[in-house]
Order: sequence, then C-alpha cells, then structure tokens
Amino acid sequence: MQQAKAKGLPFLLTVGVDSHWSEQDLARYIDRAASQRQAACTPQASTFICTIVNWAIAGGYTGVVIDFESVKVNYPGIRVKFAKFMQELQQALHQKGLLCGVTLIHKIGDNPQDDPSFHGNAFEDWRLLGGIDFLVVMVVDLDLSLGKPGPLVTVPWVEKQLDYAWQTIPQALSKTIFEFPLYGREWQQDSQGKWHTGENDTCQQVNVQKASHTLLSNDSTDPTTPEIAWNDGSGNPHELWYETTSSLVAIMTQLQEKARVLLNNPHYKLPTSFWYRGAECPGFFGPGNALEAFYQS
Repeated sequence: MQQAKAKGLPFLLTVGVDSHWSEQDLARYIDRAASQRQAACTPQASTFICTIVNWAIAGGYTGVVIDFESVKVNYPGIRVKFAKFMQELQQALHQKGLLCGVTLIHKIGDNPQDDPSFHGNAFEDWRLLGGIDFLVVMVVDLDLSLGKPGPLVTVPWVEKQLDYAWQTIPQALSKTIFEFPLYGREWQQDSQGKWHTGENDTCQQVNVQKASHTLLSNDSTDPTTPEIAWNDGSGNPHELWYETTSSLVAIMTQLQEKARVLLNNPHYKLPTSFWYRGAECPGFFGPGNALEAFYQS
C-alpha cells in the first residue's frame, strides 16, 4: 500500500466473506443491506453500506471491490437485491470520492443448459451491474465448473465470456478487467474411477511434480492448456493442469485481439488481474518480463 501511495496508484479494499458464512447467510446480508434506509455515511453511521464505506475511509483506500461468490441463487429476488446493494454502495462511495467495483463469476449464458456455472453465478445480473465503476470477471476454474480434470481457462471459453459481456453490457466492456489463474490444480482418480480435486499448485510446485514422477503422455496438445499426468504408487492416475507465463500471454493476446475488433479500437489494451496461490510465476511480473512485454506490444 505504501508503494502504491508513493506512486499515486489506486489501491482497493476487497470485501468478501469466509467459509463460516453459508450461502443463505450471505443472501440475507445482501437483502438487509439493500433494504436498509440509506443516509449520509458519517463515522457514526451503522448501516451495512456505511460500515463498508467507513472501512475504506479509515484505511485510506481509493475504493472498494465487492467479492461475493457463494450466494443462495434461489433466494427470493436476489438478483435485483444484489444489484440494488451494489448501486447504493457505489452512490455512497462516490459521495466520498471513492471508486466501486464488483467481481463477477464467469458467465457464458443465462440458463443451466448454456452455462455450467449457472448455479453459482445466477445471483449476478450483469445487465443490472453494468453501471458499476469497474467489473472484474473471474475467468478461472473452468475445471471445477465442469466437475472433471481439465484446463482452468481456455481460449474458446474466455471468448464466450467476452461474447456474453458484449451481448449484455457492451457499454461496460472497456472497464471490464479479466482475472486469470496463475496456478495449477491436481486431480486424482480413486479405485472406483471417480476423480477428486487435490492441491492447488504454484508454478514452482508444478516443476517439482514434473521432476518427481514418471510422466505419462499428455491429453492436451494445446500449448495454451499445459498438463502433466502420472500414476502414483498405488496405480491411481493423477492429472495436473496449470498455466505458464507463455500460455497465459497467448490466451490474453487472443482475447485482446477479439475485443479490439468488437470495440473497433486497434489500441485497446486488455485490463487484467491475476490470482496466484502463494508464489508468483518466474518471468511474469516486473520490469522486462512477460506482462510488461504484453502491454508494450
């Protein structure tokens, strides 16, 4: 934070909940926050929204990002209530000169037939959220949505995300940030043939796994979806799907090119953020590395 302040960069307070909150608990919180009568956010104000605003002020933040991911999607009126909560939070933050953002769970359709993540993202109505200052679309964990081993992100999948955003909130595309995974996930098959998720691996841990096992031939021939596979001492198959510096830059490049066509703007730069588990990938961040080269190209 001190480095960001010194360079005049924005830094944001992320507000979420931990695993002790149930989906019902979070839906009720949203309902109550949206239902409370809103007033000026003085230091003494106790509404849910003013509490968040005052956290941001006390910490010297530039704004707030709401990161709610496990919400009961069939809670009555939750889509409208969540949108109202975000809109009223933004209004209260703007009164203090602060920004408001929201994370969005990946979405490629409006029904479970079109979108395998529908039962997780249905509380978010992108059409009602397009007026928020900025949006962070989490293009991560495709494998968990499908419930089987596979890539965490793919070019066709992120292009579907882009298509959905363009169809629903085209006015917001230029302020939409795409969040990518900088980690891998291991899957293990049991003796009954059922797959189970294992550890989330850093780039360094992936290299350890490569050196520690006799690797099998890969299922993936796509350089943007790297994978390794092996059998453990009991003969149980393992698959580890992960991202590398080169695979992510390739995906980002293709997504940026498609967005440039949609926006009719050859100079558009894809806004990005990255989720990593405990350690950065070598050669990605920092001067002279891959991310800088991507934005300078």
